[in-house]
Amino acid sequence: MPGIGCFYSLRRGRGRRVARFAIACCAVLAMGCQISAAVPPGGDVTLRVPGGIARLAVGECGLPGQVIVTTRDGKSLRLDKRAGAYKLLAVPSCPAPAPAGIADLLTGSSVSKGRLSLKKAWLSGPTRRYPHGILGDQVEATRLEVLTVTGLALKFTLDGNSVFEDLWPRVVDIQGDGQDEVLVVRSRLNEGSSAALFGVVGTRLMLLAESEPIGKANRWLNPIGVADFDGDRRREIAVVITPHIGGTLTLFERRGSRLVKNHSKFGFSNHAIGSRELGMSTIIDLNGDGIPDLVVPDASRKSLRIVTFAGGRFRELRKHDYGRKIVTAIVTANFSYQVFPDVVFGLEDGTLVVLPR
Repeated sequence: MPGIGCFYSLRRGRGRRVARFAIACCAVLAMGCQISAAVPPGGDVTLRVPGGIARLAVGECGLPGQVIVTTRDGKSLRLDKRAGAYKLLAVPSCPAPAPAGIADLLTGSSVSKGRLSLKKAWLSGPTRRYPHGILGDQVEATRLEVLTVTGLALKFTLDGNSVFEDLWPRVVDIQGDGQDEVLVVRSRLNEGSSAALFGVVGTRLMLLAESEPIGKANRWLNPIGVADFDGDRRREIAVVITPHIGGTLTLFERRGSRLVKNHSKFGFSNHAIGSRELGMSTIIDLNGDGIPDLVVPDASRKSLRIVTFAGGRFRELRKHDYGRKIVTAIVTANFSYQVFPDVVFGLEDGTLVVLPR
């Protein structure tokens, strides 16, 4: 596409002046231009994506482990790093992932793959009995289904007082015992959402543990993931409770049939109202202390916060301010010669941000 101008900007650390440069495409490819930016010392890298960013994902277009940017006009770009510079390289555009072939699969939801005892998990049984619409429509799921590695097809169906207000059943191992569980958001019609943990017991899919509902209808939470976030050798579930109205980053620990809150901090958000993107947060070990840290936008989604609960004490390790909302998934990228991953995400104005470790 000759004649397209490519733009990039370098942010040399928090609070410093942002320099913006207009540059010509350094290469013209059959599918578009190559966009590149050198790595500034001690700062982050931003690359302006022509056409804006519609989606950010890892492993699409038949490129396992690669960060793929899909532009709003349907082009696909791959993030690369060579000779100290980040590049967005055009690749043949790929269609959206094919439907999973599950007749009753909840529209817009994902089929999750397990790594241990479960082969996959998904949501089904659409219903309109909970007209909240926080995920873009008023259709939610009534069933959680799994396929075990031994070939058992199992399901759990909710009663008429609740729904699965989720699009992504997260396959996790919270006990560290080599058995997969499934973490999913359950919402009661009159009490709002809870974090619910399901697992296979014998030949049945059962509710293993659940947090207390938020306590009011149309109040929701969005999980981040599972890890030992405080270093006590027990794995916790990290979620943001009410991410649209002053979100609270919360850690739950399993105690028998309950998920009990043991740490929390106000001022976070990892979802936009009406969006189907649930991945606006991630987990890394930023400071190399062996305890996973949490990467989550602030309540306005205009700043990115990297925080830790190591030793049971909340601390903010880094904060990056952008003045524009984070709108994509937040993913990690491991280039072949790196020990630690980079953090990658997109802003509402079409800027791709890379935070080098």
